[in-house]
Amino acid sequence: MINDMSEDFQATLDVVRNEIADVNTRLNLTMRAMANQVQYFKATNRFTEEAKVTLTTMHLCEDAKLWWRSRYMDIQEGHCTIDTWDVLKKELCSQFFTENVEILPRRKLRDLKHIGNI
Repeated sequence: MINDMSEDFQATLDVVRNEIADVNTRLNLTMRAMANQVQYFKATNRFTEEAKVTLTTMHLCEDAKLWWRSRYMDIQEGHCTIDTWDVLKKELCSQFFTENVEILPRRKLRDLKHIGNI
C-alpha cells in the first residue's frame, strides 16, 4: 500500500516536472524568436511599425498563433489596437510571460497532499 502511494506521488512529481520543463522550453523558444525579429528589424531598418507587427505575427505558432487570431478579431471589431512593435511585445509578454510562470507549477508541487492511510 505504501509502495503504491509512493509510486502515485512520484508519478505526480514527474508530471509537474514535465510541465515546468515544457513551459521553460516554450518560453525560451518565444524569447529567441522575438530576439531574432529585433535583429532582423535592426539589420534592414526599412520597416514601418505596422510592417513589423505583420511580419512578426506571420511567424507565431501554436498557442501564440491562436492568441493572435483572437486579438486580430478584437482589432477588426475596434476593441483594441496593436499597431506598433512595442505594443505587440507588451501584449505577448503579458499573455505568455506572466510573472508567475515558474511559481504556479512549483505551487502545485508544494500543495500536493497525501490523502488516505499509510
